[in-house]
Amino acid sequence: MTWQLISSPDFDRLADAARDWYAEVAPEQVAFFESDLEQAAKAILDDPFLHRVRRGNWRAVKVGKFPYLMWYQVLAARNSVFVLGIYHQHRNPDIIAKRTHTD
Repeated sequence: MTWQLISSPDFDRLADAARDWYAEVAPEQVAFFESDLEQAAKAILDDPFLHRVRRGNWRAVKVGKFPYLMWYQVLAARNSVFVLGIYHQHRNPDIIAKRTHTD
């Protein structure tokens, strides 16, 4: 099955913010970060059910060696994967709790 990746409006903003931070403090890491980000997206599309459910019906995959998780939902009826964003693993967990909250 071929999966389509749909990203939230926040995804680009969050990825750009992380990329900008690396560009400022460790410019030699930017290309590695971008590559790991692409590999995380590819891993999701290769098998979206591979990664465990972490919160509600949200799953997360680690972004390579970097301290980020890419959070996503599988929308099987649409053959799509919705990527919420990337979030630093050592920051306030309430941020991701609020973003992944489902009633």
